[in-house]
Amino acid sequence: MITIDQQASVRSPLTPPSGESRRRPVTVDASGRRGHFWSFLGTFGTTLLLFAVFLVQGVIVANVLGPQARGEFGTVLFFPRDLLLYTGLLGGVELITALAANRSAALPKLRAAAIRLAFATGSITAAISFVASAVFLFAVNGLYLLPYVGLVCLFLPLEHAQLIVSGVDRGTNQFVRYNLNRLLFAIVFPIAVLVVFGLGVNHWVPNCDLAWVCSLFVVSRMIGLWPTLRNLKADFSTTAILELPVKSANEAPCPADFASLRVRRMLKNGRGYAWSMFATEFFERLDILLIIAIATMEQSGQYFVAIPAAALVTIVPNSLGVFSFNAGANANFRVSSSTSLAILFAVLAIQAVTAWLLYLVLPILIPLFFGDRFEPAIAFAIWLLPASALKGFLQFADGFLKGRGQAYVGVVARVLSIGVMLVSFAILYGGWNLYAVPAAAAIGQLCSAIIISIAVVRFADRTDDSSDNLMRGVEA
Repeated sequence: MITIDQQASVRSPLTPPSGESRRRPVTVDASGRRGHFWSFLGTFGTTLLLFAVFLVQGVIVANVLGPQARGEFGTVLFFPRDLLLYTGLLGGVELITALAANRSAALPKLRAAAIRLAFATGSITAAISFVASAVFLFAVNGLYLLPYVGLVCLFLPLEHAQLIVSGVDRGTNQFVRYNLNRLLFAIVFPIAVLVVFGLGVNHWVPNCDLAWVCSLFVVSRMIGLWPTLRNLKADFSTTAILELPVKSANEAPCPADFASLRVRRMLKNGRGYAWSMFATEFFERLDILLIIAIATMEQSGQYFVAIPAAALVTIVPNSLGVFSFNAGANANFRVSSSTSLAILFAVLAIQAVTAWLLYLVLPILIPLFFGDRFEPAIAFAIWLLPASALKGFLQFADGFLKGRGQAYVGVVARVLSIGVMLVSFAILYGGWNLYAVPAAAAIGQLCSAIIISIAVVRFADRTDDSSDNLMRGVEA
């Protein structure tokens, strides 16, 4: 039997200090270890399946809308989904996951707190997204899209609810339910679009394809959220709130401490997290912002198709990132500088080979799946391959640093890279036009890759106490 202190196994930056929560050790035998392995494997497989779902979704939406409307739809979603969705969570997912794992509160009451937090963060994010979109659309003469922005912003409280409430399942190792809910939440939208446009329902209100897709985007979130919240009514009942489930006879009930579950306190504590997440998300989406600012809607639509096509190069390192995070979080895992460099070069080699293969097949795959209307997306996709390959490499390397408790390195690297990318774009735009955007993105990713690689080599052969306190056991 192996005793594991839950304080070491899961800790979020927003978790209350040790004096505020009361944890009990749990025992994990060999069968428990096998269960963790299968849970990890299931989560890994679900992540790959979700990536496939998003690719299929991109194909369906692009085909029903066409280049012009696809560019408009991507522009509408930029601030609410691409830039501010995860920033607006304010670390709520990590907090709820850590509290659930540490048994700091009765689980039914924790779910109730999670849904309150989700609708608070979602509503605030929706308001900020609408204002930011209005300012941006006014600057680019796109105010006619503002009503669609107001419509899709309604999805933010629903998406936040799915993400934050699912943290309870993650923290209590209910990975079957967690993965199933993730999958159901994701597949509703592409199925809804396929049904409505496949059966011709959209012709009931003709010439409103963008409005149909935006409406389905929100409605699908309402439907997809149901599995996650199906027990919410019981969580709010008096009986359920008074109950404190016990996992086993070896674990005594813990007094619930809800001081950290007050929405106002969580919003205040999450501001630092939001700024760091915003820096990361802004860097990752800066190329999209530049495209929708300087290109026509049809050109933007081509670029939105190119993004998931080029993102195929990130599949392998994204999968390996789970292993690199676990390796970094393992205090006993230490390798020499030469070994860490060899590992990094191996991942870069994988990325180079994958990018080369995609360079060969994308001119065939894009017309095959998206049609002749999106042939201009081929050039964008090829130009995006270097940036996407480096982005995948960063996911692997940054995962290790997060496990080591050095997540700030990735934030600093991306902040510096924003400046590098903007300067590069300003220099290249005169001669390369729109292709200066993916070229500048590649230069920015290269800057981040150099900084983060140096940090990986530095921390590969030593650990830091903070690595025991940084979200260990929480999905990176």
